Amino acid sequence: MVADPSWPLREGCTCIRFWVPDGSLFLDDRAWLRIPDRAGGDPAPARPRPGIAVAPSDLREYGQEQDAAHRRKGFEVMETTGGYPVPEARPALDRLRQRVEGRYLEPGDADYESARAVWNGMIDRYPLVVVRAASTADVAPVLEAARETGLPLAVRGGGHSIAGLGTVDDGIVLDLGGLRDVRVDPQTQQVTVAPGARSADVDAATVPHRLAVPLGTVSRPGIAGQTLGGGVGWLIRRAGLALDRLISAEVITADGKRLVASATEHPDLFWGLRGGGGNFGVVTSFTFQAVGLPDPVLGVSLYYREPHWRRALVAFERWSRNLPDELTSIVTFMSAPEEARSGDETWMIIRCVYVGADEQRGQVLL
Repeated sequence: MVADPSWPLREGCTCIRFWVPDGSLFLDDRAWLRIPDRAGGDPAPARPRPGIAVAPSDLREYGQEQDAAHRRKGFEVMETTGGYPVPEARPALDRLRQRVEGRYLEPGDADYESARAVWNGMIDRYPLVVVRAASTADVAPVLEAARETGLPLAVRGGGHSIAGLGTVDDGIVLDLGGLRDVRVDPQTQQVTVAPGARSADVDAATVPHRLAVPLGTVSRPGIAGQTLGGGVGWLIRRAGLALDRLISAEVITADGKRLVASATEHPDLFWGLRGGGGNFGVVTSFTFQAVGLPDPVLGVSLYYREPHWRRALVAFERWSRNLPDELTSIVTFMSAPEEARSGDETWMIIRCVYVGADEQRGQVLL
């Protein structure tokens, strides 16, 4: 990975041009760790971030204080309660604790704090129960407990929902994040994925076969939310959204039925799962039709400070008018992670990936 001055949009940017022989398609925000500092030196090491230790007995009060602080900053939070919200739910939850193979966690348990945390730090909610599923066999008992108690239920895959859909206040969280198996059939090019798998898990399993499943643009989010919500990634122009490559899904519905949804089995449910808004059931397995990958995959990332945004966008618009479907480009505005040492400055980032068979053409384009 080297800086390259030959890129047509080079003025005013830090350019990272890369060739990826192993076919990996993910440009993580961890790439910031590889950007030299302004003096041209080595990247700064990641600095540890301070944590806050909270005793279990203080958990609820601490959460309420954090909610108040978040409101002052304009963040969206949900109300928490100070006592047990639904006393009549206790017997059903005690039965649930006995039935699941995975971990059952409540406020005050040693790992409850880490179990309730999600990727978006602005989401700070306190579930009544978190069930970390050991297998898909834990799904049905959780759904039964939710039906019996009437408690709100949140289903979590990778935990990256920006809106915080993987958690809930005073309800039950079904955490499928530990179920990350991926099986690849090289003959049919079909890939079967467990509901807690991340994009990186799928990538690691498919790349040895020169295959890829169109998912997101970074490696750490879960495949479940990406697929059921759409899935915009580096293969979108060549192969469509993640949901376009889904050929079947195993689903446990709210009433406990186990179904397979596809174009030929329960087609209405299959239609609803692919971007229909959720709440159709818990998907316990995804099967995708993968696409072939070239060797190598080519790509480039450019980082612009604000004074250069206008000229860069004008140049990008002209350059991108007649690009082939094999080349996907994404423009992002974001603040750099702490490791970049640029404070709260917002950067414009243009990232491109070429997945065509003609390597020479890709090098000319990039």
